[in-house]
Amino acid sequence: MRLHSATLYALNIPFSQSVAHSAKVRTFCDSVVVRVQSESGAVGYGEGTPRPYVSGETVSTVLAQLSLDLWPTVCRQSHGLASVSTADLPQAVDDILVEGDRDDGVIAHNAARAALEVALLDCTLRERSQSFGDLMPACRDSVTYSGIIPEASLEASIALAQRQLGIGLDRIKIKVGGAHDVALVRQMRDTFGADVSLYVDANCAWAFDDAVRQIELLAPLGIVHVEQPMPRGPIEDLARLRAEVSVPIMVDESLVTLEDAQALIDAQACDIFNIRISKCGGIYRSLQLAQM
Repeated sequence: MRLHSATLYALNIPFSQSVAHSAKVRTFCDSVVVRVQSESGAVGYGEGTPRPYVSGETVSTVLAQLSLDLWPTVCRQSHGLASVSTADLPQAVDDILVEGDRDDGVIAHNAARAALEVALLDCTLRERSQSFGDLMPACRDSVTYSGIIPEASLEASIALAQRQLGIGLDRIKIKVGGAHDVALVRQMRDTFGADVSLYVDANCAWAFDDAVRQIELLAPLGIVHVEQPMPRGPIEDLARLRAEVSVPIMVDESLVTLEDAQALIDAQACDIFNIRISKCGGIYRSLQLAQM
């Protein structure tokens, strides 16, 4: 396969309702979509969602990384994908995605990488008259969707909870990190009942002592885990927190790279990984994280 062109789209997709948490109030989704086309006319699409408060990426850094670094390298090497088996495509695509070394304060150019990786896989598979289902057969018959309760007034949170309960969601993430976390989670438990799985996401809101205190206050309300209680930083602090509290710890902002994952495992600093394709650099690297 030889690539003919790529088009980058910077999108600003408004939300019907703002989503607030301790790190950001979001009223829209800013995504970068990559469209690649091969010389034979096959077209593939991929998307990256840069989040400055997670990986340090912005729409501007993603566009620069794609146009100045990733795309030129991919153009020179994409012809080699023609001889790669479908099963080996994810690793082969990952191998030709060579990042630039520009010093722009980014932890990892994962949103840019993910957008182009998915577009290349999509295009290559379409050229072979195959789909992602051929590349990654289903491992299960169903998936579980989570609802979300963002930071809002108690009245608004109750109304949103009732709507989510009404459509049958039975796993709910509650954004915490404010002054009334315990009252909010208690109200959500009363609204959803005992059978709904509740967990909280602090989005790096707490220092160590605050995290210990808040988690132990929330534990009796039956939360199944706490997501990213403290900022990305020394893993030893997260390991110490995990040893101190009774609720499992999920990492999100602390898990951006494969090196992050290995350090977290070595330090026994968490119980659960939050793996997201854009944040973690694409499908292949997300699969590696899942295996780890």
